[in-house]
Amino acid sequence: MDRHISAIKTQALDVYLVPSRVYICMFCINLRTTKKLLKDLEFDAGIYHNGALIHENGNKKHGFQINNSKEIVDKILSSYPDALIAVESNDILYSNFDAEKLWPGTSYTLTESNFSEIEDEKADKIIVVVSFLSDMKKYEIFLSEDLYIIIIEI
Repeated sequence: MDRHISAIKTQALDVYLVPSRVYICMFCINLRTTKKLLKDLEFDAGIYHNGALIHENGNKKHGFQINNSKEIVDKILSSYPDALIAVESNDILYSNFDAEKLWPGTSYTLTESNFSEIEDEKADKIIVVVSFLSDMKKYEIFLSEDLYIIIIEI
């Protein structure tokens, strides 16, 4: 699924959904955007953020969340105060920049400069905007063994 889902596509999907079957959908995007794009479709379970978040019958069942997200963000901003960062936590996108410029139509919360909103919260994603592939290397030092960096197309 991508952000280019049209009403025609959702109507076509709805035709094929049989009530007696179980439907599980996997999305690369967040729960908030999926709800907006597929508001008229019902499915039994959804896997979001490439597997980082799992919902079943509308309830969160499991996730691979980042426990120390505020600590990671603090370390990045301490070393790179001008870093553009966004954090997905509890289906809210927190950003220290105008996220609308990168993701038109995305709802987000402009954070305090220190991301105080995510204190004691787990995150599904920490997004750092970079201009060049070589810039990614400098952020690797902030990752624990269970975290990784990926390139996303914007």
